[in-house]
Parts: sequence; structure tokens; C-alpha cells
Amino acid sequence: MGRPQSNGLVELHDGKLDSKAFMCFDLLDFLHNDETVKGLENWDAWCEKFIQAKNGNCPYRDKCARYAKTIAKRGKQPYQLTMF
Repeated sequence: MGRPQSNGLVELHDGKLDSKAFMCFDLLDFLHNDETVKGLENWDAWCEKFIQAKNGNCPYRDKCARYAKTIAKRGKQPYQLTMF
């Protein structure tokens, strides 16, 4: 039996996956520990750093082991730049 398909009457929760989604748990950890973006009053700074990371210019790339591993594997080009 194959995977169920939407029939127009019932919408499956995973029927339309957004391929442009971005999430990095290392980034969230860095943001949580960064004093410049803590608290609700610094929401704009948090969003700015998140968008930078989403665009392939992570502000924490110098201290992120996952970023270093990705760059070494991909030949010095961030994977995010080829996703969209």
C-alpha cells in the first residue's frame, strides 16, 4: 500500500512541505547564550541574526563546529546558498 494522497476534501498535514524552511539548533543555542539578543526588547536583533544565518552568513560561524564541518565537506561553500 502506498502513501495516502490528498483528495481535495481532506488535507494531509504533510501533503505540502515547504522546502524553503530553515532551522539550526546550534544557532538557537548560540542565540540563547548571546547577551546582545536576550530578552523581548532585543527581538529585532534576534531576527536579524537569524535571517543572516538563513542567508548563509551565520554570525556565529567562527565558533560553530557544525558550520566548520559543513564548509570542509562542501568545499568552502555554505549549503544554504545552494538551497534556494
